[in-house]
Amino acid sequence: MLEGLWKNRNDFVWHNEKEDASKLGLLAFYKWQDWFLAQNLWETQLDNRELVHWNPPPFGCFKCNVDVAFNQRVGSTNRGWCIRNDHGNFIVAGTVWDSCTFSVLEAEALAHKEAIQAISRFHNAPMIFESDSQHVVKALSFQFEG
Repeated sequence: MLEGLWKNRNDFVWHNEKEDASKLGLLAFYKWQDWFLAQNLWETQLDNRELVHWNPPPFGCFKCNVDVAFNQRVGSTNRGWCIRNDHGNFIVAGTVWDSCTFSVLEAEALAHKEAIQAISRFHNAPMIFESDSQHVVKALSFQFEG
């Protein structure tokens, strides 16, 4: 709720736009509900699937994991990324909650773009990207190689 109030305040101060209080409350409820369901799903899914283990990048490199999620019930797209060093230590992360639904390809591309913009302060440190979007990874690999 605090995140929604703070964003609404900033939107009003900087753009003279604000959301109705009931919409803010509803969005906060949906975010809480998504978090709560994710906790319960995680516990029930542990028995049903093999755990995937995160592996740190090589010495001197960073690893950026990128993913998106969709909430069809409220029509939102959620994007996030996380950077860790070669010891597996958390460095920085970012998330965006959109109140619209993008295609999977659009959302994955936007998440990668935001991660790339954020890592620009690492001054060309070697960065490995992990994502479940093969199309975006191939497009980025071609862009940087070509």
